[in-house]
Amino acid sequence: MEIRVEIGTTGDQKWFALNTREDLLQDYNYFIEQAKTLVGLDGENQLLQKRFLRAALLIVFAYAEAVTNTWLHEVLANRNVLWLFKSVERARLEDKMRLLHEAISAATCVPDVKDAREVRNLLVHFKPGNDGDAFDRLSLEMVEKTFAEVDDWIRQMEKALNTVRHADSKEELEKITAEMAQYGVVANPTT
Repeated sequence: MEIRVEIGTTGDQKWFALNTREDLLQDYNYFIEQAKTLVGLDGENQLLQKRFLRAALLIVFAYAEAVTNTWLHEVLANRNVLWLFKSVERARLEDKMRLLHEAISAATCVPDVKDAREVRNLLVHFKPGNDGDAFDRLSLEMVEKTFAEVDDWIRQMEKALNTVRHADSKEELEKITAEMAQYGVVANPTT
Protein backbone atom coordinates (compact mmCIF):
# COMPACT_ATOMS: atom_id res chain seq x y z
CA MET A 1 0.00 0.00 0.00
CA GLU A 2 1.17 3.49 -0.79
CA ILE A 3 -0.11 6.75 0.67
CA ARG A 4 -0.15 9.81 -1.56
CA VAL A 5 -0.90 13.38 -0.58
CA GLU A 6 -2.29 15.91 -3.01
CA ILE A 7 -2.00 19.54 -1.91
CA GLY A 8 -4.32 22.04 -3.55
CA THR A 9 -3.55 25.66 -4.37
CA THR A 10 -5.22 26.79 -1.14
CA GLY A 11 -3.21 24.33 0.95
CA ASP A 12 -6.04 21.83 1.31
CA GLN A 13 -4.91 18.22 1.35
CA LYS A 14 -6.34 14.99 0.03
CA TRP A 15 -4.78 11.76 1.21
CA PHE A 16 -5.10 8.68 -0.99
CA ALA A 17 -4.36 5.05 -0.21
CA LEU A 18 -3.21 3.12 -3.27
CA ASN A 19 -3.80 -0.54 -2.50
CA THR A 20 -3.91 -2.71 -5.60
CA ARG A 21 -4.61 -5.93 -3.73
CA GLU A 22 -7.55 -4.45 -1.86
CA ASP A 23 -8.81 -2.79 -5.07
CA LEU A 24 -8.70 -6.11 -6.92
CA LEU A 25 -10.77 -7.75 -4.19
CA GLN A 26 -13.31 -4.93 -4.38
CA ASP A 27 -13.35 -5.23 -8.18
CA TYR A 28 -14.05 -8.97 -7.92
CA ASN A 29 -16.91 -8.34 -5.49
CA TYR A 30 -18.40 -5.70 -7.79
CA PHE A 31 -18.28 -7.84 -10.93
CA ILE A 32 -19.55 -11.01 -9.28
CA GLU A 33 -22.48 -9.12 -7.74
CA GLN A 34 -23.31 -7.62 -11.14
CA ALA A 35 -23.22 -11.11 -12.70
CA LYS A 36 -25.56 -12.45 -10.00
CA THR A 37 -28.19 -9.84 -10.85
CA LEU A 38 -28.41 -11.31 -14.36
CA VAL A 39 -28.86 -14.99 -13.45
CA GLY A 40 -31.57 -16.73 -15.45
CA LEU A 41 -31.91 -13.99 -18.04
CA ASP A 42 -31.23 -14.52 -21.73
CA GLY A 43 -30.24 -12.61 -24.85
CA GLU A 44 -28.29 -9.42 -24.25
CA ASN A 45 -28.50 -9.91 -20.49
CA GLN A 46 -26.78 -13.28 -20.80
CA LEU A 47 -24.00 -11.65 -22.81
CA LEU A 48 -23.67 -8.94 -20.17
CA GLN A 49 -23.52 -11.57 -17.44
CA LYS A 50 -20.68 -13.32 -19.29
CA ARG A 51 -18.85 -9.98 -19.49
CA PHE A 52 -19.06 -9.58 -15.71
CA LEU A 53 -18.03 -13.21 -15.20
CA ARG A 54 -14.99 -12.79 -17.49
CA ALA A 55 -13.91 -9.74 -15.52
CA ALA A 56 -14.47 -11.51 -12.19
CA LEU A 57 -12.52 -14.60 -13.29
CA LEU A 58 -9.55 -12.60 -14.57
CA ILE A 59 -9.55 -10.57 -11.36
CA VAL A 60 -9.55 -13.72 -9.19
CA PHE A 61 -6.26 -14.71 -10.81
CA ALA A 62 -4.84 -11.18 -10.62
CA TYR A 63 -5.77 -10.96 -6.93
CA ALA A 64 -4.30 -14.36 -6.08
CA GLU A 65 -1.13 -13.48 -7.97
CA ALA A 66 -0.80 -10.10 -6.23
CA VAL A 67 -1.20 -11.59 -2.75
CA THR A 68 1.08 -14.56 -3.52
CA ASN A 69 3.79 -12.37 -5.04
CA THR A 70 3.73 -10.03 -2.04
CA TRP A 71 4.07 -12.86 0.44
CA LEU A 72 6.72 -14.68 -1.59
CA HIS A 73 8.71 -11.45 -1.92
CA GLU A 74 8.53 -10.90 1.87
CA VAL A 75 9.49 -14.48 2.73
CA LEU A 76 12.47 -14.46 0.37
CA ALA A 77 13.56 -11.01 1.62
CA ASN A 78 13.39 -12.21 5.26
CA ARG A 79 15.63 -15.14 4.34
CA ASN A 80 18.12 -12.90 2.53
CA VAL A 81 17.48 -14.61 -0.80
CA LEU A 82 15.40 -11.91 -2.44
CA TRP A 83 17.44 -12.38 -5.60
CA LEU A 84 15.43 -15.60 -6.11
CA PHE A 85 12.25 -13.59 -6.61
CA LYS A 86 13.37 -12.38 -10.05
CA SER A 87 13.71 -15.97 -11.21
CA VAL A 88 10.22 -17.00 -10.03
CA GLU A 89 8.09 -13.87 -10.33
CA ARG A 90 6.79 -14.87 -13.79
CA ALA A 91 6.27 -18.54 -12.91
CA ARG A 92 2.77 -20.03 -12.92
CA LEU A 93 0.68 -18.96 -9.95
CA GLU A 94 0.31 -22.51 -8.64
CA ASP A 95 4.10 -23.01 -8.79
CA LYS A 96 4.66 -19.86 -6.72
CA MET A 97 2.03 -21.02 -4.24
CA ARG A 98 3.87 -24.34 -3.90
CA LEU A 99 7.20 -22.53 -3.47
CA LEU A 100 5.69 -20.39 -0.73
CA HIS A 101 4.34 -23.54 0.98
CA GLU A 102 7.76 -25.16 0.86
CA ALA A 103 9.51 -22.03 2.10
CA ILE A 104 7.40 -21.88 5.26
CA SER A 105 6.56 -25.58 5.57
CA ALA A 106 2.83 -24.82 5.42
CA ALA A 107 0.36 -27.67 5.74
CA THR A 108 -2.18 -26.05 3.42
CA CYS A 109 -3.00 -27.29 -0.06
CA VAL A 110 -2.61 -25.23 -3.20
CA PRO A 111 -6.12 -24.54 -4.54
CA ASP A 112 -7.29 -26.65 -7.46
CA VAL A 113 -8.10 -24.04 -10.09
CA LYS A 114 -7.32 -26.16 -13.17
CA ASP A 115 -10.70 -25.71 -14.90
CA ALA A 116 -10.78 -21.99 -14.18
CA ARG A 117 -7.18 -21.61 -15.36
CA GLU A 118 -8.10 -23.29 -18.66
CA VAL A 119 -10.94 -20.80 -19.19
CA ARG A 120 -8.68 -17.94 -18.12
CA ASN A 121 -6.11 -19.12 -20.66
CA LEU A 122 -8.77 -19.25 -23.39
CA LEU A 123 -9.36 -15.56 -22.67
CA VAL A 124 -5.82 -14.24 -22.18
CA HIS A 125 -4.17 -16.44 -24.84
CA PHE A 126 -7.06 -16.15 -27.28
CA LYS A 127 -6.99 -18.18 -30.47
CA PRO A 128 -9.53 -17.83 -33.28
CA GLY A 129 -12.26 -20.43 -32.98
CA ASN A 130 -12.31 -20.47 -29.15
CA ASP A 131 -15.18 -18.02 -28.69
CA GLY A 132 -17.82 -20.67 -28.07
CA ASP A 133 -15.64 -22.76 -25.78
CA ALA A 134 -14.82 -19.80 -23.54
CA PHE A 135 -18.47 -18.68 -23.53
CA ASP A 136 -19.84 -22.14 -22.71
CA ARG A 137 -17.34 -22.99 -19.98
CA LEU A 138 -17.58 -19.69 -18.13
CA SER A 139 -20.21 -19.90 -15.39
CA LEU A 140 -21.15 -18.17 -12.17
CA GLU A 141 -20.66 -21.44 -10.29
CA MET A 142 -17.13 -21.92 -11.66
CA VAL A 143 -16.04 -18.35 -10.89
CA GLU A 144 -17.48 -18.44 -7.36
CA LYS A 145 -15.92 -21.85 -6.68
CA THR A 146 -12.55 -20.60 -7.89
CA PHE A 147 -12.71 -17.52 -5.69
CA ALA A 148 -13.82 -19.58 -2.69
CA GLU A 149 -10.85 -21.95 -3.10
CA VAL A 150 -8.38 -19.09 -3.56
CA ASP A 151 -9.86 -17.17 -0.62
CA ASP A 152 -9.71 -20.27 1.60
CA TRP A 153 -6.05 -20.77 0.68
CA ILE A 154 -5.30 -17.12 1.43
CA ARG A 155 -7.01 -17.40 4.84
CA GLN A 156 -4.94 -20.48 5.70
CA MET A 157 -1.75 -18.79 4.55
CA GLU A 158 -2.53 -15.67 6.58
CA LYS A 159 -2.50 -17.90 9.66
CA ALA A 160 0.61 -19.82 8.58
CA LEU A 161 2.51 -16.59 7.81
CA ASN A 162 1.01 -14.66 10.72
CA THR A 163 0.17 -11.77 8.43
CA VAL A 164 -2.71 -10.30 6.44
CA ARG A 165 -3.39 -10.41 2.71
CA HIS A 166 -3.34 -6.63 2.48
CA ALA A 167 -3.80 -3.59 4.63
CA ASP A 168 -7.25 -2.08 5.13
CA SER A 169 -6.87 1.27 3.36
CA LYS A 170 -9.63 3.03 5.26
CA GLU A 171 -8.25 1.87 8.60
CA GLU A 172 -4.69 2.88 7.69
CA LEU A 173 -5.79 6.32 6.49
CA GLU A 174 -7.73 6.85 9.71
CA LYS A 175 -4.61 6.02 11.75
CA ILE A 176 -2.44 8.36 9.72
CA THR A 177 -5.05 11.13 9.84
CA ALA A 178 -5.27 10.84 13.63
CA GLU A 179 -1.49 10.85 13.94
CA MET A 180 -1.12 13.89 11.67
CA ALA A 181 -3.84 15.74 13.62
CA GLN A 182 -1.53 15.63 16.65
CA TYR A 183 0.80 17.89 14.66
CA GLY A 184 -1.96 20.24 13.49
CA VAL A 185 -2.18 18.74 10.01
CA VAL A 186 -5.75 18.35 8.78
CA ALA A 187 -5.92 15.50 6.28
CA ASN A 188 -8.84 14.67 4.01
CA PRO A 189 -8.54 10.88 3.48
CA THR A 190 -9.92 9.27 0.33
CA THR A 191 -10.05 5.52 -0.27
